[in-house]
Amino acid sequence: MSVLEVRDLTIRFGGLVAVDGLNLSVDEWEIVGLMGPNGAGKTTAFNCITGFYKPSRGQVFYRDRDVTKLPPHRKAALGMGRTFQNVGMVKSETALENLLQRSEGLHRGRHRAAAREGSRGPRGGDPRPARAVGHP
Repeated sequence: MSVLEVRDLTIRFGGLVAVDGLNLSVDEWEIVGLMGPNGAGKTTAFNCITGFYKPSRGQVFYRDRDVTKLPPHRKAALGMGRTFQNVGMVKSETALENLLQRSEGLHRGRHRAAAREGSRGPRGGDPRPARAVGHP
């Protein structure tokens, strides 16, 4: 089962097509890189996938659930998160310590979202916390 699946993702800014028909599938524990030159649309694609931008066309699925239209905080509550380049990193800590700190923030956000939704929680009654992609 794919943890993350992106189908035909496209975003336009006026007449500029920034991402055109991106298809991507990431399985559990798989590490995938998105490579390209500056201006190729990598960050824009991540912004569409995580909900910071609304794609012009296409769909984003997280664990077989269509999350295309969910805002970033709702995606984070499901366990789908991202990091930003150098923002909020503590230079005296290792990369792992910084990632673990981000993970703790995701868990706090999930618990707040579950409290707002009642005892059902963000996964429809499954009491286990959702996990970020690639996070044990």
